[in-house]
Amino acid sequence: MVEAVTGKNRNRWFVFTAAFLIIFCCAASSAFSVFAEPLRKAVNGTASQVAFTLTLYQFFMACFGVASGWIMDRFGAKKLMYVGGLVFGLGWGLTAFVHSLPLLYLTVGLMAGAGNGIMYNPALLTALKWFPEKRGTISGFLLAAASLGPLVLAKVGAVLCDKFGMNGFIPIGLAYLIICWAVGWLMDSPEQVDNTGTATTATVESNDYTPG
Repeated sequence: MVEAVTGKNRNRWFVFTAAFLIIFCCAASSAFSVFAEPLRKAVNGTASQVAFTLTLYQFFMACFGVASGWIMDRFGAKKLMYVGGLVFGLGWGLTAFVHSLPLLYLTVGLMAGAGNGIMYNPALLTALKWFPEKRGTISGFLLAAASLGPLVLAKVGAVLCDKFGMNGFIPIGLAYLIICWAVGWLMDSPEQVDNTGTATTATVESNDYTPG
């Protein structure tokens, strides 16, 4: 007996959960706004100069998002989760120590934005590969993760900002790094089998215990 996707019934929900958590973390920019005033004081800049950080964040997220798709096609998504999680976590964590606008643009704008782009697209695409029969449903749940992220992370960021000020970025960065690395190893695509030249879905053999 042959199933449509290797390890489908056992493994694909783990992949989905991993993608959900990674995309949830990629909504990190929502926590940035609650630190706007401490950041403005730390870098001695204006509100508009600090807000420009998010413009850079979105720009580098888009650039690295395009590149991550090309890299994923050649090396798979798992390595991207480790690299992206490291860059993403460090970008947010190091923001606790910035004292100038260029450094803020480097940590959040470039590093965090690049880490986001490296992870988001491959996480989404990998999860969808495991659910060829329900792509719409799965993509909807993963988009919900991106929507839930700002709701939760903004609240957490506000609490950390009130208690620790700029140092609140340290636990935020560590949390992103730990979560992305903890589930990144699950981000494998199903093995592709194409013996006939036409089949494109992965297959797995399973025992058939039907009497006969």
